[in-house]
Amino acid sequence: MPVLEKSDLFLLMPTQLTPIMHGCPSPEAAASFLRQVAPPANVEIAFVLFGDETFELRQRSVKALQNEGYTNIESIDPRSVELSASIYGLPLNCAIGEPVFISTTVNFINPFVYYLMFVIQKCENGWQILDTLQHPATALSRYPSARNIVIYKNSPKSVKAEVRKLFPGLKLHFSSEMSYAAGVRFMTNRVYKENLNGYEVLPFCDSKLTVHFANKLDIILFHDRVPPFTVDKEIDIGDAPEILIYGDLVYQDTSSPPVKRFDFENKAFRKVLITVNVDKTLIPSITLKTASTYKMRDRSTPVIYSVRMFMKIFVLTATAADHVSNEGMFLSTADVFVHIVRSSTVPATKAIYFVCSPEDTISQLQEFRDFCAGTKVYPEVKFIFHDSLNLSFTFDRAGVLVMPGQTVTVMSPGVVYVVHRDGKFLHVRNTCVPQDYDINEYDVDTVIIENDGNIFTQTDLEYLRLKYYPRAVIVIPAVDMLSISTLQLISKYLWGRDNETEYGKYLFNNFGYFDIRIRGDGVSETVDVRFKSIPYTVCIDVNVNEATTLDVIQSRFGTDSELLKKFDVPNDAKAVRFTIRVESACDITVAMDGIDETEVKRQTEKPDAIENPEHSNQKTSTVDLVVQFGTRCQTVTLGENVTPFTVSKEADVGDASEVTVRAVSHDKVYSPPAVKTLKFKKFAFRKVSIIVNVAQNYAIELTLRTASTYKPTDQVTEPGNNVEVGLSQLKLNPPSTTVLTFTSDNLVQINAGKTYTGDKEIPAYVRLQSGRAPEVGQKAFDALKKHPGSVFYVCYHPFY
Repeated sequence: MPVLEKSDLFLLMPTQLTPIMHGCPSPEAAASFLRQVAPPANVEIAFVLFGDETFELRQRSVKALQNEGYTNIESIDPRSVELSASIYGLPLNCAIGEPVFISTTVNFINPFVYYLMFVIQKCENGWQILDTLQHPATALSRYPSARNIVIYKNSPKSVKAEVRKLFPGLKLHFSSEMSYAAGVRFMTNRVYKENLNGYEVLPFCDSKLTVHFANKLDIILFHDRVPPFTVDKEIDIGDAPEILIYGDLVYQDTSSPPVKRFDFENKAFRKVLITVNVDKTLIPSITLKTASTYKMRDRSTPVIYSVRMFMKIFVLTATAADHVSNEGMFLSTADVFVHIVRSSTVPATKAIYFVCSPEDTISQLQEFRDFCAGTKVYPEVKFIFHDSLNLSFTFDRAGVLVMPGQTVTVMSPGVVYVVHRDGKFLHVRNTCVPQDYDINEYDVDTVIIENDGNIFTQTDLEYLRLKYYPRAVIVIPAVDMLSISTLQLISKYLWGRDNETEYGKYLFNNFGYFDIRIRGDGVSETVDVRFKSIPYTVCIDVNVNEATTLDVIQSRFGTDSELLKKFDVPNDAKAVRFTIRVESACDITVAMDGIDETEVKRQTEKPDAIENPEHSNQKTSTVDLVVQFGTRCQTVTLGENVTPFTVSKEADVGDASEVTVRAVSHDKVYSPPAVKTLKFKKFAFRKVSIIVNVAQNYAIELTLRTASTYKPTDQVTEPGNNVEVGLSQLKLNPPSTTVLTFTSDNLVQINAGKTYTGDKEIPAYVRLQSGRAPEVGQKAFDALKKHPGSVFYVCYHPFY
């Protein structure tokens, strides 16, 4: 079989690659020469090996072979070969969908954390590449169910020790260096379709298409799919007379010519459907047709404009009541407002929002705001941080209404937010990366998993459901930000925010997503105001030590920070107080005053626990106990008691191996719950005594001990088996009709017939095995770790 790699030609033999031509001047010349030595009629498959060449050169290589008469062409990304060789023969024992980390680095100069990794996941017929540039520090946040990591067997001992420290719960495997024989084995496997004994890494297409129309663009990605596949995408192109489509690699941008051009003879506002087919050549083929036409809004149609900045370019969106349109990209603020003037009358422009990100500087925000104010006709610019908008979308899509006193976690592969209600608005209490999140620090009853980019795999979602059980876990899939459904969310959000309509229940307080830092020689102070409601005033006291100057810095995210003001320290000053007033995302004033050293107040990274206003005039305390054991959780309300007090409660925990009790106080805001865990060395059915001591200052102390043990009777059920027992005792006349629906994310939905009269949702685990009766409750829960493919999370709810 012939193999074309850039300008070199080889013949694939059963055990080797035989070179037949080196250094051809072009892919076309190589294909022409190949026709002479291996005519198309004699060739079953012609291979093209991709490397670091551009998308254009890849396309030319495939096209050159096609023009010479070769019809069965298969392209191979060398990363598929390298990764197959890395895992070949290793005892990974993964479930379908389970991710594995692979480092192919063989020469380590720096610590392991400086080298990016690959991520692959187990499929039914091999392995799929998920990520080619995964940073070790965030790997477990994005792929929490990973149990295996592969590195080069001759890596230094220091690197092996570092990997074990970074991934303490993962099994470490060692691979051999990529060999010539492995490459031959991989390609012959493609010819004879032997699947490499299950170790084949499937075809990988890391191309992207950029669709240009007028002053707008859209991007179509393919790296999350296994070829062959077809992708359809509908795009609103407005009245653009032509579309230019450029091809590139995901992490590469070149100035190559467009791969496809479409012109429209008639002027109209239209939506087009772009269909992309990717076959074994890994080169996209593109077709386009008009999906629909529409009438553009007139200048008097009420509209809300929102603008974002991306790489110093303004992206403008117009939101009418029934339509959201991408107005295009603009190089300056003046260009934005020229477009607004041409598109809408002043009375029709109901609001102008600037959606901020950490990359936006204060001067950029001020320049846009001041330009708008200078027109003297348009409404004042309102600033929204993009995380606030995205979080509102998340709660709307999940259908979760946060009640006063309730705490909800929102988790994506990149970040976790802990959210509660603060009066009218939702408020972020804290944020972190997923792998650092400890849910037991908060009294959380609901977890919303936003699978941004569909990065979480099936086993990741199962792992997170198990980890946060028995809390309610709601998974919402990724969305295309330019899809019709998402644009409708944008319309609901902006009009709801402007008119304070029904969308208000999902709105967040106006926060700036930045902290304030004071830096100087021997001085380093930080005050956490990231999610504080704007406007606000804060004070920071510092001992000046040896500093002669002090910098007040706005720290946004990572390396995105900005100097607000530099102060000279008076010669006789021992301490100073900074007063910082924040009026908006770009209106921040700072003043410094000298104070006595005895007046300095200690700064804290997190707000101190403060008295709940509802309890500020009383000396009573209200505490709830959250008792978690096995797969069950129960809440015990102690009621209102005069402090100090001691209360003893007893809980039946069955045969659980441990019990964890959280005492949640309603008397202080930001007060973490007291937590105590009791582990049992011997198996027994037992009741546990919980003693709660609440001091005058509301401090809580917990004591746990075994109160008694007992022998279970027929009436006593194992923890978690209450669903099984309940079903066995249920008598229906006539029998109920029940339908099991298996969903794509390994859930089972039980649709009960109309004879079911209940109104409660009962979560449970069910294990299904061929030829055996279903297992539910604790047995299914225990089987989840070893047999995740056979265990399903069931939500029993009456759906008629």
